[in-house]
Amino acid sequence: MKKKHALSIALVASMGLAATPVLSVTQGTLGATSQGEIDVILNLSKVIQISSLTDIDFETVTPDANATATESFCVYSNAEAGTYTIETTSTHGTGQAFAMKHETLTNTLPYTLTMNGGDGEKTLLNGTESTDSFTANGTDYDCDSNNNATLAATVLASDLESRPSGGYSDTLVLVVSPD
Repeated sequence: MKKKHALSIALVASMGLAATPVLSVTQGTLGATSQGEIDVILNLSKVIQISSLTDIDFETVTPDANATATESFCVYSNAEAGTYTIETTSTHGTGQAFAMKHETLTNTLPYTLTMNGGDGEKTLLNGTESTDSFTANGTDYDCDSNNNATLAATVLASDLESRPSGGYSDTLVLVVSPD
């Protein structure tokens, strides 16, 4: 029994070096039996993940009406608040405006971006962290295949009719941060 007790103390001591400092320890006393107390401590890091991303594809549009395309995705966070902000950055946008670039010409095509993260639709600005918070999934890092956020990109008909035909594209960088 003496060896087993010594091994337990050594194991607890080595675990204590890698963990958060022990809050309270009660040492045992010499006797027929001996009882000691230790705390079990774990520090879970605050994390966030964006997943299930797919391209926003307008497909082929005509310039006679506004064009809108949406895509949904998942945001998970174990943060206590359960909310997050998002920053969206457009490769071809300038200032706070988003823009797609023509595939062969220098023309750009502006678009707006809104997001619904379960708390209503909010307008996003290029290169700016959202002032509104959105609700994250706090139980399943891939949202159990039920996405909890939607981006909607809209191009106005007046912008479509004043641009040359052809393909336009942009790359959006999405950065989510837990509150």
